[in-house]
Amino acid sequence: MTRNGDATPLFPHYRIDEAYPCDSSILLDVNWTTDLQDIQLNFSIHVYPNPTQDQVNFDLGDHYFKGLILFYDLLGNEKKRVRLTETMNQFQIDLSSLENGIYYYSIWDEKQDRTAFGKIQVQR
Repeated sequence: MTRNGDATPLFPHYRIDEAYPCDSSILLDVNWTTDLQDIQLNFSIHVYPNPTQDQVNFDLGDHYFKGLILFYDLLGNEKKRVRLTETMNQFQIDLSSLENGIYYYSIWDEKQDRTAFGKIQVQR
């Protein structure tokens, strides 16, 4: 049995002609951004009721839309896909096939540009 049996062993740095690889004086300026922050929404969207039991309403105001609405679970797995073939500014989607939980929706126009996104909760 060793004293350091559950820890990572310390390895000395014997390459004296090279810089030490773990130099704490080096500072990196990292600017992390997410995909959601980089998207500029093309229009405002009102989604109700939230939380919902089965049906969810999308109201796009003055903007008329034709394209694809995708619903994802929290792990990023696609759970539902709805294609709007007619141009409209208000529509309703049936979410009764989804289990209870929180889902992200993403709205894609015909040019394959994501124009809106958000979060909806299904609660029965």
